[in-house]
Amino acid sequence: MKAIALSLIGWLAVSTWLGAETPRTLRQAAGTTPFGTLTAFAGENGIIQGEHVAINRKRIIEHFNCIQPAVFPAWGGFWPPEKPASMKDFSFWTEPLSAQAEWAKENDLYVIHHGLFSPNYYFPEWWKRSAYSPSELEFILKKYVRAVVSIPKVDSWNMFNELFLGDGTYFPDGNGEWDNKWIGMGLEPDASGLTGMAKVNEAHPRFIRVALEHAAKFTKGKLELREGTTFDNPRKLDALYQLVLHLKKVGAPLHAVGVQAHLEYNGSYDFEAFKSTVAKFQKAGVDFYITELDVGLPKGEHREEVDWEKIEPLQVEMYYQIITAAKEAGVSLVSVWGIADAPEGGWRGGERALLFDENFERKPTYDAVLRALLQAARTQTKRIHSTLSR
Repeated sequence: MKAIALSLIGWLAVSTWLGAETPRTLRQAAGTTPFGTLTAFAGENGIIQGEHVAINRKRIIEHFNCIQPAVFPAWGGFWPPEKPASMKDFSFWTEPLSAQAEWAKENDLYVIHHGLFSPNYYFPEWWKRSAYSPSELEFILKKYVRAVVSIPKVDSWNMFNELFLGDGTYFPDGNGEWDNKWIGMGLEPDASGLTGMAKVNEAHPRFIRVALEHAAKFTKGKLELREGTTFDNPRKLDALYQLVLHLKKVGAPLHAVGVQAHLEYNGSYDFEAFKSTVAKFQKAGVDFYITELDVGLPKGEHREEVDWEKIEPLQVEMYYQIITAAKEAGVSLVSVWGIADAPEGGWRGGERALLFDENFERKPTYDAVLRALLQAARTQTKRIHSTLSR
């Protein structure tokens, strides 16, 4: 009955759209599904400080119903820039996230934060050289989690990002940028029940479960687990699925998984397989998010040498395909990885990978996403109408 009620709500909303003026923005077309964009406290995607604050805010309010504040441990984020003198001296700077969440709720926007735990690369330099005992790591983890997830007005928390190597095993403990100090808290045996090739890892980092359990004490927001490069690396998806099953079996409070989607305009992506993957995770009891969507150039293809008249239609088609697949699969949240195309030096700088150009004007890629959302809405309306007519 709950599923039918939700379907009726969706049908009524879509019927209202299609019976009146056709939605002209993503915010209108997305309905109740969060469709967001990366934001920052300051800088290129800044909505609190920076030279583009006014236009960033304007475009977000006009076109999105969700923001994804990227506030990392380092880079002006939560963690102290210098090593604290003692354990009791650990403190965390929460204003970069709290200020964005406050602004978002003033403008009726869903908020998904990115991210709390990841490899050493995302932490200050002093962290990479640190040597804390397992009990000290747990003390720091709990203090960090409580400080961050106690921030109000955040709807979803990206608790973990980029846990796996290419073969699906975990980044190891160590001092390297792509090591993970939190592994030092120890491992716990796998409880997924998987066997054979489906069982990628014999054990899982203990800090993942501990962080989830501690976070649930201080927030009612959804807790999300995220991984990158899964569109061209199915083994990472195997590892992610095993971890989800393990966490569910041990009773950890995990609500969603997210996949990055930094795609290439000429990539060979199997979107039918993607829809099957979404269904597999949904059956395991978690929502599925696309959290970092953009469509740019493949590595080695130089911006100065490409024919944009030929490439842009392929970018348009790629956006249309992935959004169509996401809607058909019931993806619960989509976020693009930036408001406007970045200049040289920014993320995918010069690749024209996003929905607005460097002048913050809508591009054909934007219209492709809008078209996919509207097509999905029409299909849903016809399906529900047919069901109710039986």
